[in-house]
Amino acid sequence: MARVPQSKTPVSPYKVQGSRPRLAALAMLANRASDCSLAELCPALKLHKSTVHRLMMVLEQHRLVVKNPDTDAIA
Repeated sequence: MARVPQSKTPVSPYKVQGSRPRLAALAMLANRASDCSLAELCPALKLHKSTVHRLMMVLEQHRLVVKNPDTDAIA
């Protein structure tokens, strides 16, 4: 009996769902003229504050957003 080779790039619905909020957050921040707080992002993205915070931490880690150290706002 032959083995079925495993895919090198496994398909997961969670990866697709996880990228949608990231892209929405980046699009929202790109269209703003000023920094944005978590309180402003949460209702716009329809996500809980802890979720948006984790999302921003990942984007900041990848240098896609910058956190203002004085105001904690995101640009």
